[in-house]
Amino acid sequence: MKYALSFILVLALTSLTSFGQTASRKEMKEAWSKIPTNIEECMDRLDILFLDTTKEYFAHKSEKIAVAEFNMIQGMQFRNNWKLWREFVLSRYFNSYKIYHPEEMTYIIFTSYHRKLNNRPINFNEQIADHFAHAERLRTNPPKPTGYFKIGDTVYTNRFESGGIIKSMLGKQLAYEITAVVQAKDTTEQKLQLAVLHIRRMDTKEKQLVDKFVFDKQPIANGSIFWDKVTWWRKD
Repeated sequence: MKYALSFILVLALTSLTSFGQTASRKEMKEAWSKIPTNIEECMDRLDILFLDTTKEYFAHKSEKIAVAEFNMIQGMQFRNNWKLWREFVLSRYFNSYKIYHPEEMTYIIFTSYHRKLNNRPINFNEQIADHFAHAERLRTNPPKPTGYFKIGDTVYTNRFESGGIIKSMLGKQLAYEITAVVQAKDTTEQKLQLAVLHIRRMDTKEKQLVDKFVFDKQPIANGSIFWDKVTWWRKD
């Protein structure tokens, strides 16, 4: 027991000192006002724009899950604010590598940052090569995402209350994790019928359970049954 407690204490101290201090509001606004021009500057911006708690949450998940989750939610704000939908400096940088879709750009950015936080090589050029190899596999063998799930699987998704990127980066945006069970599948529309098991706050240390949540404009609670696109959900 003594050794277990010591190990937990070491982990706690490590997590508190693994990342730089949270930037001030002024530093965040200044970092946000100038669009980065390359992947290195993207890493510098994220160092400032992400709270330490956000960095820890992001880094301690597996790369695939962390990047998919952040690219879906925070990625939208970055794509809009860094003008990746238009021909601005950062989009032109990615275009020079033949990466043209903004969602693919932010996926590479978040993958690179996850690796940086975990002291792993970013391998930017290898990511580009992997992107094209993956695109070719999808072209020759299109996936059917519902095939990944079975009836009875426990699945998860994360949602944030709308509040803009500044609130998100300052940790003022409410975050939730919804856990549900797959009840049925629609392989034509690629949707899952889901029964909610519980809803949990993820922006607090306590991660307390909540009774209800407005999910894509429809209120849900424990026991609610609804349909949703399969792409929003994951399983362990």
